[in-house]
Amino acid sequence: MLRFFWWILGAGLAWIASVLVVMAQPAGSTATVRPDHTMPLAEGRAAADANPKLTQDADGFVFEPGTEMARMDLREIAKGDYYLSKSQFDQAYACYLTAFETGNRSIYLLAQLGISAEVRGDKDAALRYLAQAAGRLKLALLDEPIAAPYLRGYETPTLRAARKPVTLRTGRSVVYYQMVAQAEAADHAGLVATATRFYEPLVRHDKELLCLLAQAYRAQGQFRKALAQLDAALPLPNTPRADNRLVYRLKGLLLAANLHQPDEGCPYLTKAAALGDAPSVEEKAVYCK
Repeated sequence: MLRFFWWILGAGLAWIASVLVVMAQPAGSTATVRPDHTMPLAEGRAAADANPKLTQDADGFVFEPGTEMARMDLREIAKGDYYLSKSQFDQAYACYLTAFETGNRSIYLLAQLGISAEVRGDKDAALRYLAQAAGRLKLALLDEPIAAPYLRGYETPTLRAARKPVTLRTGRSVVYYQMVAQAEAADHAGLVATATRFYEPLVRHDKELLCLLAQAYRAQGQFRKALAQLDAALPLPNTPRADNRLVYRLKGLLLAANLHQPDEGCPYLTKAAALGDAPSVEEKAVYCK
């Protein structure tokens, strides 16, 4: 009994640590993705041997025949989740693609395909799948979890009691990853279109997304619109990829370089530089005499 308590405690601490690590990672990072599930590879054969109702596929995935997990597409999605949780992005993407080829077009699968493609660096595929997923999101349900298409979990005795029926992935993260992929692919028009659709329920509440939108407007020559996004971003909470240093630098550049108002822009570059933003030091040397 004591041994079981320590196992539960250790598993709980490991899960909490994985959540904290992912919260600190920028989108597109290849460090880790929070595991919403765990696939029982190591204990699979023992579990299957111990319970005649269970079987094991060629990859070591344990399931009960006759249940929804017997469907190949759902098992491949589950495997993709497992590999994504292990930061094995190529394997995850391959599993999701196999599920896609069966005809599965769930929002969940489209989102996982896009996100795994984005962290692999395949921007074209990320944009393609995330756009399909985001296009089917309803604004009223933007904060709702996207249900995983399997509810029974993994059929091993150890994990059955602790399975999660839905993923923690939400509609917000679909839009977030789509905008990040669009920004990294320099799809400025697409980013503006995405942001426009989701502006009220999502974008205007997120400092990073407002900064991405400002940079897209700047690239299109819409400097006043870009400034408006930065003014909205300034009071918002910082994110791992966007804090006031970035807002100050972008605003300083817009004013000094694009609107030719160095007297107004240079103080913002000075603020960014004072906060430790190295690019602002270089920009200040160019535009602020």
